[in-house]
This record gives sequence, C-alpha cells and structure tokens, in this order.
Amino acid sequence: MKLNQIIINVKRFGPLEDESFVLAPLMLFTGLSSTGKSYANYLVYYFMSRVCNSTFANLMGQDSNQDNHSQDSQKLVFYLDAFLGRLSENVQDFMRKFLGDETLICEVEFRSRLRKREFFIEINKRSLPKSDNSIAHQISTYQLKTDGKERLQQGDYGLVMAFAGYYLKNYILGDNFFRAVILPPGRGAFVGENFSLKQEVGSSLDMYNSFFRDFDYGLRNGIGLQADDNEEDLATRLLDMTSGGQLLTIESKPYLQLDDEHRIALSASASSVKDMSPWLFYLKNFRSYYSYCLEEPEAHQHPSVTVKIADAIAISLNRGNAFHLTTHSDYLIQRLNQLVKLGGIRRKNMSLFLDICRQRHLNERAYIDAQNIHAYYFTKDRNGKTVVESLKVDDNGIPMKSFFDIVRDLNESEDYISDAIYALSKE
Repeated sequence: MKLNQIIINVKRFGPLEDESFVLAPLMLFTGLSSTGKSYANYLVYYFMSRVCNSTFANLMGQDSNQDNHSQDSQKLVFYLDAFLGRLSENVQDFMRKFLGDETLICEVEFRSRLRKREFFIEINKRSLPKSDNSIAHQISTYQLKTDGKERLQQGDYGLVMAFAGYYLKNYILGDNFFRAVILPPGRGAFVGENFSLKQEVGSSLDMYNSFFRDFDYGLRNGIGLQADDNEEDLATRLLDMTSGGQLLTIESKPYLQLDDEHRIALSASASSVKDMSPWLFYLKNFRSYYSYCLEEPEAHQHPSVTVKIADAIAISLNRGNAFHLTTHSDYLIQRLNQLVKLGGIRRKNMSLFLDICRQRHLNERAYIDAQNIHAYYFTKDRNGKTVVESLKVDDNGIPMKSFFDIVRDLNESEDYISDAIYALSKE
C-alpha cells in the first residue's frame, strides 16, 4: 500500500495545533485522555471516506448529473493538488456536522508526496452494429484509457465510470478500498435500535448517521467480495470469546443465535457483543478492501478478547484492509507490539516464525510488517498543550515506553504492598 504518501497537516483542530500525521495501512493513536487522539482519527476517516465513498464524478469535482455520456469522447485530467485543496477547504464544514458543533474550528491541509500530480482519463464512445431478426441498428459502448493504458475495451457508460473511479482511487491511495467504515464510541448502545431513535441521533451527529449507514450495509449478506471460510471462522471465534453464539441477519434485523433453539435480538445481548458486532458482520460478510475507523476496540472486552482483536486486525490487514484506531489498552498495544516483532522474524526467517507459531499456538496469518504501521503517542507539556510524538516502529516493535513503565510500576507496587501484608502476618 502507498497510503504513506498522504500527509495531514493540522494547524488547529480541538487540542491539536501544528501537528502532522502520515497515513499508513495501520494507524495507532494512543496516550493521555483529552489530547486529541479521536480528532486525529476522524481526520483520517474524513480523508479515506472522501476518497473511498465518492463516485468518479465527485472525485473529479464534476456535477454528477451532467449528461457526459452524450459526448463521443472525453479527455479528462484529474488534478491531485486541486482535489486535496477541495478536501482542505471542506474539512471544517464536515467536522462541524460530524461532531455536532457549529462553532468548531478545523484548519487542516492535506498533502501528497506523489510526484505525479495529474491523472489522465480518456473515454471514447464507440458505435457497434447490433442485429436482430428484423432491424439492424447501432448500440453505444465505451472504451476507457487511464494514463494512456487501455483499461476497458468495451462496456456501457456506468461500467466505464465504475472502472475509471477504481483506477482513480488506486492512484490517490496506492490501493483500492470499497468503503471507509466508521465504528464510533458507544456504538453498541444503538445496535438493533429502531429507526426513529437512529434518525434523531443521526440528525444531530453525522458521525452516528454514517455509522448507522455502515452498519446496515454490513448486515447485507452477499455484497462485495465474500469472506472465505477462514475469515468467517475468525469472526465466529471472536464472538465465541465474548458470549458465544452466531450473528444472524433476519429480514434486515440483527440477531444473536445462542444455540439451535434459542436466539435473542442483538440489542438485548451483552455490551461486549454489541460493541464488536458491526465489525464482526463485516468479517463474516466481506473479505477485504475496507478501511476501518475504530474507537477503542477494547471497550467492554475481556483481556483475552482484546488479544484476539489485535490478531484479527493483523489478519485483516494482511488481506488488504486498513485500520486507524484509538486505544488506551495495554493488552492491545502489547499484542500489536508482539505481532510487529513476529513480522520481522517472518521476513528474516520463515522457518523460525512457523516454529514460534507452533510452540506458542499462534495464528500464522497474524503478523504485522513494521513498514505498515504508524504509531502516535499523545501527551501534554507543562502548560497543558497537546504534544504528539511520532513513534519509530521497526522490527523491535512499538516503543510504548510510557505504557510499559506504568505496568512495571504497578507490578512493583503490587510486590511492595504484598510484602507489607506478608510482614504484618508475621507480627
């Protein structure tokens, strides 16, 4: 993936001032509360959703209602700088609706390291004879070229536009994603709720309006590239780690099948299941090429499930998905850290990697290449100003020293207090 060609420069947005973030297939935002981690996460979502969820006409900045297919041929140029400029201009309006705050200030610039700043699209109308038993007449088909390469010899106008959008998105991102999906905080509270409640919440917070749309999309079995058996097993194992059962969609409504005879509405299930269910439906129904915005995926989860979530992220990442997430979980970070180290071992010595997986009962598909992850640590200076540190991730893992120091201090305090209790028992 070439997501690392995209740079987000934040001049001012909530607690963030004069900070920069570079996109990556896996982005990790962690650190102190109220320092802007979610704001950074939402900026990544904004960029990914504006690219992934847009039509070809929207990406080109054209009126989608134009009758372009009436022309015999079109030679179009996509100007990357103009597109990024539009994103920069519109980000504040988006965030005000997204976060439900019309006074929000969001001054952000999106940049790209791509050397090629223009992308050429040529669409030629072709008339082919069509005959039936009585009348010979002409039908219109189209040919697509991008950057001088023939991409589609013959197809209707809609198909040509779909392929043109595919190659354009691939040019911008370095890969193609079907959809950018958001799983916001507190999402489990709205799983399975009625339309009226969703409409009321979505009308004031566009974040949840987007989530409701994405969740409904994920319930639709049979759309997009299907998950293979192993991917579905992964979703099943995650669910089994929470409360057991199977996720089902019946007449567009989500259910949790507990056993052969019993099922309950998903809205009546435990928070641990509801919070994870939107992503689990995507794991069950779709194989790859999605970008996920996750807010604290460890919420309401047992540590053993949190570890499995990290494994699932790694497996999905290696299948062409992208993730950007916030977290406060030491368990999640430690597991991701281990998976990065495993990725380095795998690249250098496959035999050793497989042996470690067998000895430790690890999934051989769960590893992370260090080059695919960017980690950012958020803290505050003495004046209370947010400071963001870009952590250097390599084959030695993620240098989350502050997290590990806290764990060490807790362990040392535990030992000290236990020694004191033991001393008292001897008096």
